[in-house]
Amino acid sequence: MIQAIRLPFRTRRAPLRFRLLTTAASLSAPALVIAIVAVLFQEAAPAVTRFGALFIVARSWNPVTLDFGALPFIYGTLVTSALALAIALPIGIAVAVVL
Repeated sequence: MIQAIRLPFRTRRAPLRFRLLTTAASLSAPALVIAIVAVLFQEAAPAVTRFGALFIVARSWNPVTLDFGALPFIYGTLVTSALALAIALPIGIAVAVVL
């Protein structure tokens, strides 16, 4: 016959502690993303008010005339990321297949 075993109080609280710890850890990731986005918008607000929203699509970058645009930098970031993916993706898939 199977008998129930009464666990000590400290052992019964261990799953609760683990659940609280994992819940706190899982909530910290979205909170961090929200904080990063909030700081990004807060720090970008002066540039947007001074240069306008067209700053994103403008092509020129001339500090002498205070004419700024982010399109070349955005394009460079996208091209660099695409090249990195083109290099890393086949290597990653090959390693995954071998392992």
